[in-house]
Amino acid sequence: MKQPKELSFDWHDVFQRLFFGGGVGASATVVLELVHAEPKMFLETFQRWGAAAFITLIVLFMVNSGFRSLIRASADNAAALQRLADSVQMIAQKDTEESYEQKILLGHIGSSIEKLRESMAELSDRLPPARLSQGAGK
Repeated sequence: MKQPKELSFDWHDVFQRLFFGGGVGASATVVLELVHAEPKMFLETFQRWGAAAFITLIVLFMVNSGFRSLIRASADNAAALQRLADSVQMIAQKDTEESYEQKILLGHIGSSIEKLRESMAELSDRLPPARLSQGAGK
């Protein structure tokens, strides 16, 4: 049986859209009432403002929508870059730890070889030279 999918909302975005929609709805209602009450005054006002004001409003709306998506994409990009940086840092830390462990291991091996060499030198000093040559010939 499938579990129902949990809904998650970006409440900031919901309230922003709600208030924007409410503002646009209220403004549209006022404008429509003015058009019905004083159509001549509305047309004169629109002619005074000209088409540039209408185009400016449309451009501002489009820019606002575009910037929202650009900011959201930038935030996603920044989060992805942070995850990448964290991963690289973890890899570098692991390499550093492995390098340190290798240095310790090589140091231990080196000191063990040095002790073995010293023991061999000490043993060869204790044995008479003739015995060394006999042992080597076998």
